Amino acid sequence: MPGQSIYAGRTSGVQCNIVATNSRMRPREGEVRCGFIGCTRVGLARFCEWTLPGSEMLVVMSSSQSIRTQITLYVPAPARMHLDAIRRRFNPEQYALISSHVTLCRDEDRPDWVAVRSRAELIDSMKIRLRFGTAVREGNLVYLPVVGPTRDFDALRARLLNDSHCRKQEPHITLVHPRNGSCNESEFAGICSFIPAELSITFRQMTLIEQIGDSPWRDLQSYPKDGQTS
Repeated sequence: MPGQSIYAGRTSGVQCNIVATNSRMRPREGEVRCGFIGCTRVGLARFCEWTLPGSEMLVVMSSSQSIRTQITLYVPAPARMHLDAIRRRFNPEQYALISSHVTLCRDEDRPDWVAVRSRAELIDSMKIRLRFGTAVREGNLVYLPVVGPTRDFDALRARLLNDSHCRKQEPHITLVHPRNGSCNESEFAGICSFIPAELSITFRQMTLIEQIGDSPWRDLQSYPKDGQTS
C-alpha cells in the first residue's frame, strides 16, 4: 500500500496496529469508528476506521487472540429466565459465557462483517416469530429445535448476508453445549421435565456480539436500537 504508516494503538483492550494509507495524517480524537474484517486463521481481525483528508481508509489489526463474531437473537424474559435456569444447572460453563439465544449469522457464513453491520443499521423494525418443540439430545448436545416455518428468519439472514442463496441454517436454542458440557439419559430426562411441550417466541431485535479467546460473549450493538423482544 503506497505511503502507508503504522501506529501502535489499542481497541477494546486489545493491542493492535493502525495501518493508514496516508503517512502524514494521524487520527484525531472522536474520529475513530470500530468495525470488523473477515476471517483469519485465528478468528476475526478487529479494526477501527475513520475518514481522513487524502486517506482512503485506515485499519487496525487485532492481536493474535482469536475473536469470534455473531449476530444473535436473545431469548426474551420470562422464557430467557426459565431456560437460563436450566442451562445454569445442567451446563453452567456455557451459561456463564452467554445467555439463551438463537444464532442468526456466524463466522462460518464467511460474512463481510462491516457490510453486515451497515445493512443491520438500515433495518427499522423486525419481527421473527419462532416455535420451538420438545428438547432433542444428540450425544452431549441438547437443544430446542424450531418446528414450523422459518421464512422470516431465513429472509433476515439473506438480507444481512446479501445472499438469497445463503446456507440454510436451522434455528435452535442450545441447552447443553458439547464443547464444555455433557448430558446422560438421566440428566436429559431432568431437562425435559422442565421444558414446556411447545414454546413460541417473537424476536424484535438482533444483537452483534463477539468473543475474545475463551472470555464471555459481549454485546457490541443491537438492531434496531429501539427494538424489543417478546
